[in-house]
Amino acid sequence: MSLMPFKDIVSCKLSGGNKRKLSVAIAIICNPPIILLDEPSTGVDPEARRHMWRVIHSISLNRKKSTIIMTTHSMEEAETLCKRIAIMIDGQFQWLATSDEIKLQINNPNYDDLFNKYNISDKDINALIDLNNLDLYLEKYKLIQFKQELKEGRLGEKIITEIKICGNIYFKRILTWIYYLENALKMIEIILEDFPEIHCSDFGENYFVFKIKRNQNKDEKSIGYLFGIIEENNSTFNIEQFFLQLTSLEQIFHKFARRSEKKENLNIYINNIDIPIDNELISFLYKST
Repeated sequence: MSLMPFKDIVSCKLSGGNKRKLSVAIAIICNPPIILLDEPSTGVDPEARRHMWRVIHSISLNRKKSTIIMTTHSMEEAETLCKRIAIMIDGQFQWLATSDEIKLQINNPNYDDLFNKYNISDKDINALIDLNNLDLYLEKYKLIQFKQELKEGRLGEKIITEIKICGNIYFKRILTWIYYLENALKMIEIILEDFPEIHCSDFGENYFVFKIKRNQNKDEKSIGYLFGIIEENNSTFNIEQFFLQLTSLEQIFHKFARRSEKKENLNIYINNIDIPIDNELISFLYKST
């Protein structure tokens, strides 16, 4: 622990960082089978912290003589040292698994094809839609299944906000939103065949972010396989671009924290797909824009 320069100084006169290093040194003497560390690097300067991490890493992974259980508020420390991580909120351990994010961005539609797809008459293309006649037009063109998403806190919240602010919007605007949503959900329906748990964590005009929980069992498909599925179908569902990424520990931690404050979740029910969405995140997204 690089404490030799302080060997002649009594512990009570050591700096806060060196006291931490001394406590860790005492804990690891004689290679006990279990070592409990409570925020071991708090107050330690960056260089000494890195050295401490190397020592802890060596004990737990290289020498494999001790199991180390540590608490920390440092996301960097947890991701650097820990093979398994549990998050505790309000005194309760929350289960945690690795998750991945898929971001899909849908191309703008060809409007002639769009109007033909839904059999929209020429006089209704530029019809003005308000809150009073919205349901009538959705029913007329057999799009009523999207009604439940056209409300505050749902995927169509932005559409409803525009109508409230402007008084009305063109029907073409609503059809474009339906086109984006339908293509994204058809892509997710295919992914659900191999990855059964998917959550919608973010969305905008023509992009959607979905999180896929991974159970890491022997039958689970790889991320490469998932990439192949999207690549194979991106032209079918007119996906302009997409990317996959691991969710960071900090994102997961904040998600658990939000859940502890408000446990209400919403769900998407379209095309027989049930996808939970985080009400707190959706509310924040539209307040910020």
